[in-house]
Amino acid sequence: MKTIKQKEENDCGVACVAMLANASYDEARHAVYKMGRSKLTKTKDLHEALIKLGRKPLSARRKPFGKKALSDLDTDALVFAELKDGDNSKHWMVWDTKAKTLRDPYHTKYEHRLRGYVSVE
Repeated sequence: MKTIKQKEENDCGVACVAMLANASYDEARHAVYKMGRSKLTKTKDLHEALIKLGRKPLSARRKPFGKKALSDLDTDALVFAELKDGDNSKHWMVWDTKAKTLRDPYHTKYEHRLRGYVSVE
């Protein structure tokens, strides 16, 4: 899997779908925003886009991390985080289980709290 950077401020979900589905950014954007442009992506939007592009999310809902660490995940995953930016902005990333790497589509490093994940077959 290769890291794909988001092209617009709110397109982290699009970039994550592109990474997980091994699709182009434009294919992922079309799958995520099927009914027009939205500012934010919800778990449901990304779940449906992944299915459309041939990947199988193992759940339609995010699971909380609880005491689980990223390294405990045995599949690739869509990871939901809250940024420590003063606004508690929300952000999507990808856990690449083969490389044991958290792939972040954002262009700048920042602190974050992992909130949940959706495993993807």
